Amino acid sequence: MAIDNSHKKYAERYKIHQYWSRKPWYIVRNYIEKYSDINDVILDPFVGGGVTAFEAIALERNVIAYDINPVSILLTKVICEKDIDLWSFNQFFLKFMQKIPDNVRDLYKTKCRNCHKEISFVNTIWDSNQITSLYISCNNCGFKGNVQSTEEDRAKLKEIEKIKIENWYPNNCDLPKNSDVDYVHELYTKRNLIVLSEIYRLICDIDEENPFKNLLLLMFISTSTRTIKSIFVNHHRLSNNLNPAGVWGEKRFWVPKQFVENNVIYYFNERYEKIIKAKNETSALLNNKRTNCTLDVSPAQDLNEIKSNSVDYVFTDPPYAGAVKYLDLSTVWNCWLNAKPMKDYEIILSEDKNLDSYINQIGISLKEMFRTLKNGKHLSICFHFSNLQIWNEILQLLNSLGYEFDNVEIFEPMKKSHNQYTQEGGVETDVIITLKKVSSKNIQKQREIKLSDIVFSMIASMKIPGVSLKTAQFYDKIVVDMTKIILSENYRVVVDIKDLNSLSVFLEGLGIQRKIEYEMEYTGKTREIIKWDINNVKCVQHP
Repeated sequence: MAIDNSHKKYAERYKIHQYWSRKPWYIVRNYIEKYSDINDVILDPFVGGGVTAFEAIALERNVIAYDINPVSILLTKVICEKDIDLWSFNQFFLKFMQKIPDNVRDLYKTKCRNCHKEISFVNTIWDSNQITSLYISCNNCGFKGNVQSTEEDRAKLKEIEKIKIENWYPNNCDLPKNSDVDYVHELYTKRNLIVLSEIYRLICDIDEENPFKNLLLLMFISTSTRTIKSIFVNHHRLSNNLNPAGVWGEKRFWVPKQFVENNVIYYFNERYEKIIKAKNETSALLNNKRTNCTLDVSPAQDLNEIKSNSVDYVFTDPPYAGAVKYLDLSTVWNCWLNAKPMKDYEIILSEDKNLDSYINQIGISLKEMFRTLKNGKHLSICFHFSNLQIWNEILQLLNSLGYEFDNVEIFEPMKKSHNQYTQEGGVETDVIITLKKVSSKNIQKQREIKLSDIVFSMIASMKIPGVSLKTAQFYDKIVVDMTKIILSENYRVVVDIKDLNSLSVFLEGLGIQRKIEYEMEYTGKTREIIKWDINNVKCVQHP
């Protein structure tokens, strides 16, 4: 049964920078509270967006957190930083912004269409390499709205193209192969590239010992992907005369024919507001918490810096095969930071790395976690696969490592991914499996069962009249049953149903009626949802 935490809010500390697949903070916190005590050592070798690290510190645990992505470690440092003087940071930030030259600010100047005074626009819409409209918000007369571009606006672009960029920027830094352009700098309009390079220069001039430098760096890289050409036009907002900026919604660097050019300075200021809210929140939560936090860019496959039998609890969320290509998607951020992720240690399904490689590297990581964990202590690991064959491989791997099965739970993410909203045949939830380290495990003789038999038994046991489930909800129940059967009863599962699409075919073959409902996507569009009516499950015949 899924964990219901729909009443929980999305914390400010996790709004300061985009990161994929963050687990709901309240769920992570509940697990840490359940499986550890104050002053215990908590390990997360795939720390990602920093949730495990922060929630553990807030609960007065000591933390060891690694990731092969430098952006992840920067983000986690900023979230977990305890001693930030926000008044001093405010004063520092105001002085910093005053250093941006007027000729750089002028690149975003236009005329208010109402009072005709000079103002800075919020963003522009480009269509086929031409500016068609601007969104403006005038502080002089209060006018807000989308307006047509003028000849003066278009002439300014021609002048901008003549400007030589003197500052450093990531020139000819390769993007992933599935991108619409080859290099990072090609994701920007010339105007935005000029302004970003100037702000980055000012940040680089700050002394390394300055406690505010990391905050500004994080704000900067967050802005760097809010101001690329991948920001789509939100036509619903545009039609209502609102700010038309969408988001970078794709899991790749795309350049649509029609895109939004966001004002770098405006959105950099916006990041400041978010970081102030976040640090006000974290300061209250971390007040007088004197625990240790060790952060490093390091792989989960090599935890040699951690002594054997020294960790009290592991909560971790490794990559889900090829579902999210974290390092590829962090390319822009790492290029601006001039940082090198540990690509050779990436655990992923890709052109260069097959399923055997993925399972092998996950296995090496789990063995390292097992080594560091104290006897009798627990490891909770999150997974999310849309392929039941991969699930089977992972569960068989876990079963082979000598852990004792403790629990499996399904939970919904706080924010669904683009694929979870739009991809047909996509799973909608994540799974947490908890295991206990024991000195010896009683191993039963392994038996064999077909996955279709598991599904049939599951359906036959449903006795609530009128119940209808989405295919993805059936899938969740299958994963839970597979986990228990493999980890508790030592079964080997023959996977004859591989994904949600083949599950739909199987359910239809059983004669279970389906009905169509509709859900609204975040883009404003509707999509069909198939639900299966199991009102007459007693009549179902196994083929």
